[in-house]
Amino acid sequence: MKEIIVDIKDESYLLENYSYNKVNRLLLEYIINAVWYTKMEEKFVIKINNYINSDLNIQTLLKESFSNEIEKLNNERRRNNLLQICLLVIGIIFLVLSQIVAIDFIFSELFIIIGWVPIWEAIDIELFKDSKNKRKRIIIKKILDSEIIVIDKRSN
Repeated sequence: MKEIIVDIKDESYLLENYSYNKVNRLLLEYIINAVWYTKMEEKFVIKINNYINSDLNIQTLLKESFSNEIEKLNNERRRNNLLQICLLVIGIIFLVLSQIVAIDFIFSELFIIIGWVPIWEAIDIELFKDSKNKRKRIIIKKILDSEIIVIDKRSN
């Protein structure tokens, strides 16, 4: 079982500088990157060494932050889906127009080119932009299902 060890020696390691109710973005990215190259079936545990004198529930803060990340990624996916549909419709309209104005060769070819550009953009979104976010969603779900252990290392 893989262990991801995080040392929280200062509140700035845990919380955003300008918003003390949000977990530091660098911490979230560190955990995501640590899990990114693990095998999908590999189990891991996140061990947080807490050196700060605070009554914050680190485990709950992390779980909520990762849940918010999933929600952001899902919203982005919905926006991308809507954009893809719009681009496909625009592309199809221009391809149909190219057949309607087939009398003039130049305009017909122009509408074919204009029609294919948004179609390829929709394909680009699906193949490249969404694939990375899909992987990130899977990783974050895996993190949410993992065990987070907070070890109190505060000096009293």
